[in-house]
Amino acid sequence: MKEATIRPWLISDAPALYELCKDKTIRKQWMSKLPYPYTIIRAKKCIAYYQHANPLRYCIFAILYQEQIKGCIQCEVKGYHSAELTYWMRYDDIHKGYLQSIIKHICAYAFSKFSITTIYAKLSMDNIELSKLYLENGFIESIDTAPIYLYFLHRF
Repeated sequence: MKEATIRPWLISDAPALYELCKDKTIRKQWMSKLPYPYTIIRAKKCIAYYQHANPLRYCIFAILYQEQIKGCIQCEVKGYHSAELTYWMRYDDIHKGYLQSIIKHICAYAFSKFSITTIYAKLSMDNIELSKLYLENGFIESIDTAPIYLYFLHRF
């Protein structure tokens, strides 16, 4: 099995983004900040946004598995030496087992690129499978109102 990878978005990825966004799960995960890419033109605009996002604050990558785009993952600098990890993928792809290596790739990249010491991710209370995945990746669970998973630079 070939390992999953991440890479910057290309304008030529617009048809793949358009196809991905037809999925119900991705529609639910999609952030309202960007125009939903329900046409190829809007998909190109979305990718242009990803490409021109502030490089001091964002790293936004396409998730590739077996040379096909399977989703998007980003790390956004949020505050004093911390960043938030988010991603969107189809439900079936989340459960294929390669998300763990993708999270490792993005964390390694973000720690080398940004002046951060902590990466965090928020999950819903009932998402036990993803909770285990974060814990297996070296994140630490911190529960206040919702589970927040923290990954510290010294864990590398």
